[in-house]
This record gives sequence, C-alpha cells and structure tokens, in this order.
Amino acid sequence: MALRKKKKGSQAKDLILISVLLVLILGAIGGAAWMYFGNKKAELDKTTFCPIVNGEPTPSATLTILLDETDPLSSLQQDFVMVAIENMVREVEPGTLISIYTLSSTGEITRKPVFERCKIRDGSDADPLTENEKLLKKRFINNFRAPLASIMTGLTSSQEKGKESKIIEQIQSCAINTFQKWHPEGEQTLVIFSDMLQNSQGFSMYKNRNYKFADCLVLKKVDYLGSQQ
Repeated sequence: MALRKKKKGSQAKDLILISVLLVLILGAIGGAAWMYFGNKKAELDKTTFCPIVNGEPTPSATLTILLDETDPLSSLQQDFVMVAIENMVREVEPGTLISIYTLSSTGEITRKPVFERCKIRDGSDADPLTENEKLLKKRFINNFRAPLASIMTGLTSSQEKGKESKIIEQIQSCAINTFQKWHPEGEQTLVIFSDMLQNSQGFSMYKNRNYKFADCLVLKKVDYLGSQQ
C-alpha cells in the first residue's frame, strides 16, 4: 500500500516537472518570435529611403516645396524661408517624401527636385526593448538631416534677377514629377515661396499696370487640384 502511494507521488512530480518545462519552452519560443517580429525593420528604398510596399518605394505622404529664385531675396526673406522649411520638415511624420524644387534666375524649368528623400525616424520613439535609439539617430543624421542641411545652405543665395519667371510652368513640373509619380496613402501638399508673378513670352503680369506688386514674400499652400488654402 505504501509502495503504491509512493509511485503515485513520483508520477505527480514528473507531470508537474514536464508541465513546467513545457511552459518554459513555449515561453522561450514566444519570446523569440516577439523579439524577431518586433525588431524587424521596415525595408527602406536605398535612394529615397521611403518604405518599400509591394516591392515599390511608397511614401506615406508628400511635401513638395517650390522656391522661386527669379528675384533676389532680402536677408529677412531668406531667414523666413529657412525657418519655415525647417518647421514644416520637423512637423511631418516619418515616411513623408520631402521634395524641394527651385525656379532659378536662368528661367529654366526644374524637372527634378534638388532634394528628394523620405523623412526617416530619428530614434526618439525607439522601443527600448527591441530597438537601438543611438543607431536610429545616427541613420537619421547621415541619411536625412545632413543631406537636407547641405541643400539648404545653397537655397535663397542667388543674387541674380531673372529675365523670366515661369512660375506656372514650374508648378506644372512639380505636379507631374512628384504628384503623378508618387502615390502615397496620405496627403500631397505643395508649398510655394514666390510672389506668384508670371513673366514669360506667353504671358506676363508685369504688362498689367494696374496690378499691385507684392511687397513681401508670399507663402501659399496648394493642394493637388490647385485650390489655395
């Protein structure tokens, strides 16, 4: 009788031990899976650093900036442009494509942006368990902030007055080469720094004497359909 009780007690201990081992194994597998999928990086395009979706670089939204350089800017206007661009870039979410176009004093239409990259994460929202904040910050500086800063230093520096200002054609170029090229899930925004005075052989606002010229830099927000906000 005592032998039978001893045998049953041994079996119970074995079952408990096996159960504990199973729980530990399942826990280890679950933890490894969570670490793998939680730490899996979103694939980014090597040129634009936009997220890859279905094999194609796909920004979550677009912010297109057009700077009219056909007239020299005053020091105050230059400061205004720089601060405004920095604020806009800071406020957009990672994954937003930043495209910067310039309308130069030569009168040539810019078909390709002087800067075009998606904003990437700076590490400030890094998960301490699965992500390396310092690594994310370093990638942000090297692949986004530094290239943007390099372009920004050359903007607004032109002191030559252009003979023509094809602002309408340049807006069309932005629409074709950014809005029609990219298909984000979110909004597409166009911001224009210009007095908006068209001056070309086909049409010139300067020939209208009753037109009141802008005495300061004009900032306008235009959506894809061209409605001003």
